[in-house]
Amino acid sequence: ITDGKLFNREYGDIIKLLKETKADFIFLSFERAKPLPLSPDESYGHFTTRQLKYFAKLGLTYKQFEEGIKKIKKEIPDIIICGGILPQILFSRERDPVTLEIFDRDQTWKMALNPQKWGIPVSKEELQSRIGTREGKGRVKNPKGHLSTFYPDITNSQYQKLLIDWAKKQIDCGVDALWFDMLLGQVNILKKLLLRQGLTEKEIYNHPAIKESYEAMVKVLKEIREYGYKKYNKYIYLGMWSTIADIPYQMPELDFIYASPMTREEILNLKIDEERWDEEFSKIRRRFGKDIPIYVYISWGHTTKTQLGTFSQKLSKEKQRKYIELVDNFCKERRVNYIYPLHGGFMGIDAKILSYGKYPLYDSLAPEFDTYETIKILARKKAEGKPLLRTKATLDVVDLREKDYKTRLLILSLQGIVNRDNPKLYVLWESKDKFGNPSQEWLKYYKSKDWIYFKEISVIEAIKKYKDRIKGFVVYDPDFKHSINIATTMAGLKDAIIAHPHFIRPLKKLGLKMVEDLRGRWKDKYQAYKWQLINLFPECNKNFIAVLPVEDPRTHKFRYYMVRPIRDYVIMNKICALDLIPHKNFPRDIQLLSEYYKKINPYGIVLGYPFSGVLERPYVEFASKHKLKVLLAHTTSVNFSVHSKIPAKKIYTQNHVKRVNLKNKIYIAFCMSDLGLNTMQDRYYGAWDDQKRGSIPVSWWLDAIVIDFCPGIVQYYYETKTENDFFYGAHVAGRIRPSDFPDLEEYLRKGKPYLKRCDLNTVAFSNHGKYDEYVFKKYSKILDNCIGFFYGWMPEWEFGEDKNLLVFEDKVWIVTSVGAEKDVKKTVKKISSFIQKHRQRPLFMTVLVVLGNYPDFKFLKEVKENIEKLYPGQIEWVRGDELILLATQFVRKYRKSFR
Repeated sequence: ITDGKLFNREYGDIIKLLKETKADFIFLSFERAKPLPLSPDESYGHFTTRQLKYFAKLGLTYKQFEEGIKKIKKEIPDIIICGGILPQILFSRERDPVTLEIFDRDQTWKMALNPQKWGIPVSKEELQSRIGTREGKGRVKNPKGHLSTFYPDITNSQYQKLLIDWAKKQIDCGVDALWFDMLLGQVNILKKLLLRQGLTEKEIYNHPAIKESYEAMVKVLKEIREYGYKKYNKYIYLGMWSTIADIPYQMPELDFIYASPMTREEILNLKIDEERWDEEFSKIRRRFGKDIPIYVYISWGHTTKTQLGTFSQKLSKEKQRKYIELVDNFCKERRVNYIYPLHGGFMGIDAKILSYGKYPLYDSLAPEFDTYETIKILARKKAEGKPLLRTKATLDVVDLREKDYKTRLLILSLQGIVNRDNPKLYVLWESKDKFGNPSQEWLKYYKSKDWIYFKEISVIEAIKKYKDRIKGFVVYDPDFKHSINIATTMAGLKDAIIAHPHFIRPLKKLGLKMVEDLRGRWKDKYQAYKWQLINLFPECNKNFIAVLPVEDPRTHKFRYYMVRPIRDYVIMNKICALDLIPHKNFPRDIQLLSEYYKKINPYGIVLGYPFSGVLERPYVEFASKHKLKVLLAHTTSVNFSVHSKIPAKKIYTQNHVKRVNLKNKIYIAFCMSDLGLNTMQDRYYGAWDDQKRGSIPVSWWLDAIVIDFCPGIVQYYYETKTENDFFYGAHVAGRIRPSDFPDLEEYLRKGKPYLKRCDLNTVAFSNHGKYDEYVFKKYSKILDNCIGFFYGWMPEWEFGEDKNLLVFEDKVWIVTSVGAEKDVKKTVKKISSFIQKHRQRPLFMTVLVVLGNYPDFKFLKEVKENIEKLYPGQIEWVRGDELILLATQFVRKYRKSFR
């Protein structure tokens, strides 16, 4: 983005191009391949005046980069700007851009890779001489004296610091993301050498040279991410080449993967080896999960014998346009992002066709190539059709309040189908919120952010408007409620809405055909769900499964509280729906549900809520045993096919208390907690909308995984929180019972980035009454970004009131002291009883307030005032992070006596 002067292009022109293409990600906006000046006029003596002029002309100074980012961000604040680093190149004379320390040839030679460090019989001189061929010098006899660059050793601590500082400098300039070119290069080089020694694949990956090199790479990535987080409270997205997926170790925490699977022959012939490309994408998703962003771009190198060299030098303008369109369409079909070659990329030192007849950098606007209009058209189409909204959407709003169940099923299924590409249909739903209707309030908020327009339409208008987007309807059997779930699964797979038999005639009049009639098909739920397992489930999304109750298993009757409006999200994502009960009283349910769960991808999500709260814990425990997470979604979990696609932030920050002053007081924190997606949608059951919020310190439940389901809602909470509001993490990322989860460590590692994105430094969860030191230690050790933890639901559901304060791995755990009742007097009595029982001072207490009881701040204030009357001058009301810090200070001060 900084070389505009070469092309007679001002920042206004660059911003215009970005806006025209609706860009939301700039790849390789800046690349560190050699030592660079801080500014065009720096005076530190490392660069000559001539060099400074050269770098300034190319825009390759950090000051120019920082200024460029600021100008672009001012006009397009949400655009993600990605920098780049070439870790494989260490110049013989280097400079640290942060400390300004200069390294001479002797010092950089010490940082150069030497296989003999691990007993591999190839000398440093021989290896560096081989690598020196990249400079076009062939093999040299004295690489230390004659080469201008070396291949560095990533296990060398001095080089590690230098590499990390290269990244820090770009983060200081304002990048949101960083791409690393050959960060895995050392592993690959040493692997080739070991293969030549006759080692097997297994022996190679057990070799210290490979292990230490890989571990050093992971360490570097971790420190770079921590720097952005600690200094700027900013999550830095990190990405690298797809070759990382070939390594049989645990994958590092990456946010995107780059692939460049095209060959020069494919480019020349305008063909794609679909089988090879698909295998590449599958490999990445097997290692990083189905949702990892994959970016494909046309790579380049020193000469024209590269992808970009072939593309720019061998193809005509027309063929270049065709090739861009070919790759873009192929990638879109596979949910892969193609990075358009708008500007940049070195075509090769031997390139003959140059941009504007002068420059070996590819430019789509140059008359020699003239591909910009094609890129613009394709990019704008992609922006309009991709899952996340980037342009303002118009939502049609259907009011489903007071509508019967069959009408709700009809519209929720329509909503799930039509919202698959972009949000189009939204519904209004009932709520017990005392201060307003959440489904209406979210519309107002989204409109205020300029994300949407909206207008109300009727049920029949919605069907007529979107009938061309559906392929018919599935009729369920009103006398066999489980057919509703089969119809839900079919709706997602067949793009067919769910219809009660009463709707058959009017739907046919509208020209819609009956796709399936489920009446009289099965004698019981076991037969139905077994049929679904065989005939529908193989086509379903294996990252989710939905447990949606349709009847009381004892009476076989339906009750309104069993409504699960999450069906729109289930249908949109082609998730399988069922109603089986994981309880010992239902052994056939357990057996069949286990067959389903075993086929879901590990760490997949069980979505929904059982017919009764009594089953909540067994429901979570059964999922945990199958390596699945749970996200609870009850009667008000509505519109998530819209909420999940709002173009809000995915990184949030909150103020953290840093210092506390410990006294001999009774410290109490109110902790608001309950359920999952409905808490988010229903504005913490109205408590968030109370005008008195902020008058008392309150800590609020937040399962960080909800950022994938309602980023706009989460953004609202962070925007409107007061100094007295504090968010604490619930379960890490998806609810589990830790003692039942087969790979707890991996669950915690996968959840840790979610905590960071939500700026959550404390976590609370329940192990369902089981005291398990293994669990406490794993959370304490792996979640090293947390200052402490809260444990437990109501004390009577856990292990009583005897365990109040625990310490594991030097981390404090505060066990729930009291579960608030609906009644003020009863709550005050429970708090007072706990205080009387625990006479030591200071005392640290959490009062768990169940949001499902619909508490308001009048209730909290009355509890607070009554306790203060009973214990005048002894009480301090604090936020959750304050409570943890105070308890930590106490434990460290009195560690010996505490033990």
